[in-house]
Amino acid sequence: MAPNIITERFDSWKEIALYLNKDVRTVQRWEKKGLPIHRQRQTGAIFAFKAEIDIWMTSEGAFLESDASEVEAPPAQPANGLDSLKQRPFDDVEVEIKEIDTPIDEEPSKRKKALTLAAALLIVAIGTFLIWKWISTATIPLPARVLVLPFENLSDDPKLDYLARGISDDVISSLAQLQSSKISVVERVTAARYEQKTVDQIGRDLRIDFVTKGTVKRQVDRVRINVQLVQVSDQTEVWANSYDDEIQSIPSASSRIAADLEHKLSDLLTPHQKSSNTSSPPRQARIGTKNSQAYDDFLHGRYFWSKRGVASMGKGMNYFKLAITEDPNFAAAYAGLADGLALLGSAQSGVLPPTKAFPEAKAAAEKALSLDDSLAEAHTSLAYISLVYDHHLGRAKQEFDRAIQLDPSYATAHQWLGLYYYAIGDTKSAIATVTRAKEQDSLSLAVNIALAEAYYFARDYAHAADQAKAALELDPSSALAHYNLGRAYLMEERNADAISEFQQARANSPNAATLAPVGYAYARSGNTKQAQQYLDQLTQLSRTEYVPAIYFAWIYTGMKDKDQAFRWLNKALTERCDYLVFVNQDPMADVLRDDARFKDLLSRLGIESQR
Repeated sequence: MAPNIITERFDSWKEIALYLNKDVRTVQRWEKKGLPIHRQRQTGAIFAFKAEIDIWMTSEGAFLESDASEVEAPPAQPANGLDSLKQRPFDDVEVEIKEIDTPIDEEPSKRKKALTLAAALLIVAIGTFLIWKWISTATIPLPARVLVLPFENLSDDPKLDYLARGISDDVISSLAQLQSSKISVVERVTAARYEQKTVDQIGRDLRIDFVTKGTVKRQVDRVRINVQLVQVSDQTEVWANSYDDEIQSIPSASSRIAADLEHKLSDLLTPHQKSSNTSSPPRQARIGTKNSQAYDDFLHGRYFWSKRGVASMGKGMNYFKLAITEDPNFAAAYAGLADGLALLGSAQSGVLPPTKAFPEAKAAAEKALSLDDSLAEAHTSLAYISLVYDHHLGRAKQEFDRAIQLDPSYATAHQWLGLYYYAIGDTKSAIATVTRAKEQDSLSLAVNIALAEAYYFARDYAHAADQAKAALELDPSSALAHYNLGRAYLMEERNADAISEFQQARANSPNAATLAPVGYAYARSGNTKQAQQYLDQLTQLSRTEYVPAIYFAWIYTGMKDKDQAFRWLNKALTERCDYLVFVNQDPMADVLRDDARFKDLLSRLGIESQR
C-alpha cells in the first residue's frame, strides 16, 4: 500500500529550492513551466506539496534538463521517492538524460540524433504520465463519492470544536448543492464516525472516491483553515489550499471551500464523465449570513442539536433563536428552529403540545423558504409538518420531492419521505427510500432506527429486529433503538424480551415517552395489574407536565379496553398528535380495526380520502 504522504508541505521558495537542489530564481522560473505552486488567497504567500512536486518532476525532468537555458547541475533525486506505481507511474521506463560533452566541431547530424532521442523519451514519459492520470480517475463512476471528515480544531481552546465541525458541516451542505449530478457527498453523521480512520479504511468501508480533510485554527480575530483533497485509490493528495480570514469573513468560508473543491473534482473527471449527467446545472454555493456572530450562534445551535437529547435540543433551539436575533434574514437558522420545534412536538419526544410546537415550526420553515427557496432542509421540515400536522399529503410529497431535487445527498429528506409512504400504506417504497437515506448516511443512528421502523410497518419483524440491533451497535444507550427492538420482539410474541428492551429504554431515558411501551407490553402479556401501574404513573406526570394522549391510548389498546382506547385516541386527534397519521399501518392497532369507531377516526384524519 502506498505511504500516506499528504502532510509534507513547503511554505517558501527557499524550502522548495532546497528540496530540489536549485537556486530560488530557477524554481521561480519553473513555475511558468508548470511547477505546482499554490498561493493563499488573502496574503499571496506561496506553498507547495512534496507529492505534487515529485510527480511533476518525474514527468517534466527530461524537459528541464535538456532546456538550453539551464546552466546548473542536474537536480538530485529526492531522498525519499514515491513507493507505488500510481505515485511514481513510470518506474518501468528507465530514462536518464545526461549532458553530452560534445566537441565544437561535432557533426550536426549527431547533435540532431541526440535531440531527437531526448524528445522521443520526453514524449514517452509525458504520455505514460497522462495515461496514469487518466486511469486513476477514469474508473470512478458518477456520481463520485466524496466524504468530508470533521475538520480538526487546532485552536488553543477545545471549546472551539463547534467552530471546526460547523465549518466542515457547512462545506458538506454547500458541496452537495454545487454539482449534485456529479458528486455524492456522504452526510455529516457518517463522516463524524470515521474521524479517526485511515483513508484506506474509509475507502474500503464506504466505497469512497475522495476524502477531504481540514484543520481550523482561530487566533484572536483571525481564522486559518487548511483543506486537503485525497484520492482514495492511491491515497495521494490531489489538491490543497489555505484560507486565512478575519472572523467577520468566516460565514462565507465554507462556500468558497466547497466551490474550490468542486472545481478540482471537475478537473479530475474524465471528458466522458464531464459530459455525463448534465441535466442538473451547477448552482452557486450559498452564503447564509454575513453576520459572524449570527453564524457563530448557528454553529453552536447545530452542534447541540446534533446530540439529539431533549436538553441538547433545547440548547440548540436557543442558539438558533439568538442567530435569528443577530440576523433576521438568516434562512438556515429558521430551518434549524423549524426542525427543533417539530421534533419536540412529536409523540416520540412528547415535550411540547403539538398545537403549540407545529404552528411555530411551520412559520419558521415558511420564513426560511421566503428567504432562500433553495434550502433543502427547510423544504424537508415543511414537508414533515404538512404530513403529520396538516395531514396534507399532496403538499408533503411535493415538498419532499423538492428537497431531494435540491440536495439528493440530504439523508433526512429521504428518511422522512419514508414517513409519507407509511401514511399511505406503501411500505415497499418506504423501505426503499429509507434504504437510500442509509446509503447517504450509513452510520447515522436516526437513519438506522428509521429503517427498523420501516420493516416494522411492513410487518417484517425479523428484519426490524436485526436493523434495531444494528442501530444499537452504533449507540447501545439509544432509548429509541431499544424501543424498536422491543416492538419487533412483541410482534413476534417474545413478550419477556420485549419488556426487557422497553425497560432498558426507560432506564436510558426516564420520561413519559418510555413509560407507555412498558405498560403496553405488560397489558399485551395479560399482566393488567402491572399495566395499570404504568397508567397511574402517566396520570401522575400529566398533573405537572404535558403527556400525549396517545400514550394512554396505547396501554388501553394493549388491555383491549376499546372504549378507553378510543376515548384517548379522540383526545390525541384533538391534540393533533403526529403519530395518528401512521395509526392505520401500525400492527398495535390491529385489535381496533374491526370497530366502526376506528374507521370514523381515519375519516376525521382525512388521510384515506387523499390516497
